[in-house]
Amino acid sequence: MKKKCFNCSKIIFTGGGTGGHVIPNIPLIKKFKEMNWEVFYIGSKNSFEEKIAFSLGIIFFSIRTGKLRRYFSLKNVTDFFLVIKGIFQALIIMRKINPSVIFSKGGFVSVPVVIAAWLLRIPIIAHESDVTLGLSSRITLFLSDKFCCGFPVTKDIYYRKNIIFTGTPIRQEIKKADKVLGLKIIKDTPEKKPFLFIIGGSTGAEKINTFVRKNLFKILEKYQIIHICGKGNEDRSLLDIHGYNQFSYIDENFFNILAIADIVVSRGGATSLYELGVLNKPTLVIPLSVIASRGDQIDNAKYFKQLGLAEILYEEDLNIDNFLSNLEKMHYKKYEIKEEENIFKHTDSINDIVKTILDVCNNKKTARKN
Repeated sequence: MKKKCFNCSKIIFTGGGTGGHVIPNIPLIKKFKEMNWEVFYIGSKNSFEEKIAFSLGIIFFSIRTGKLRRYFSLKNVTDFFLVIKGIFQALIIMRKINPSVIFSKGGFVSVPVVIAAWLLRIPIIAHESDVTLGLSSRITLFLSDKFCCGFPVTKDIYYRKNIIFTGTPIRQEIKKADKVLGLKIIKDTPEKKPFLFIIGGSTGAEKINTFVRKNLFKILEKYQIIHICGKGNEDRSLLDIHGYNQFSYIDENFFNILAIADIVVSRGGATSLYELGVLNKPTLVIPLSVIASRGDQIDNAKYFKQLGLAEILYEEDLNIDNFLSNLEKMHYKKYEIKEEENIFKHTDSINDIVKTILDVCNNKKTARKN
């Protein structure tokens, strides 16, 4: 029997809170639009994911949701009811759209969407970029048909039949990075000094920003700096400092400028580290502490150090001497990983995830017919 064409199929994406829960959706959304699928997004109102959906020209629906906490808090009570409300909102949206499949990238906003899809028996495929799973991803793991992970070690940690290693979908512009274009974008800098690319994350990193600016002239003695500080975090008093290139956010030219970098300083977000791994960029990771996170960035950083792509500088040890000594060590050490261990070269994440989605949809349709 000839398989039904998927040209008129519908997919709902969900995920939000940080860039790591949204950015990997971008290449997948573009792929499904190329395949003539109807693409929708469910997320939080006035959020990063809403802006991305708007820029990609897809229909966006907002729902209410609450944060799921492992510790005691009175907000757990009110947020529980927000999650329930979000589930009902997601149910209404899905009954209206009647999607073929849900793709969840995680974050608290995805939980009501996944639960609603499970109640309606809509196929669910999820993805986790981090080495370890947060609470929302643990819930999704038990409800999804297939759970894709960015690193093979995740599959070993949480052994379940529905977990598969696909790698993390990344922006395809990374393959077209042009160092010459990147050099044209930044202002004049001193010659014969390595470029230090400092990434604060999608919303910036206050502690890193403050540290860099406090020690700016000491760092500039040895490095030319390209600093992404996050929207609204620019320091206009530093605009004319020679060798210091400050950006609130870089969109289409991100990889062109990244191509210039000799060393990168980054938080421990899995998507950012994955892209740096693809480019084989030596990275000094300053992960968020367990006070400010569940420790996922520390787990990611340890894994990348194990692969031979990074060094770790914990926030509590962050001072100018430790910072410069780590950078110097990295500059003179050649960071390479063994070819057989290079997970970044042996995966085609976008096509692997798309194939997984299509296979699950086909299997569900076949099961319903039988």
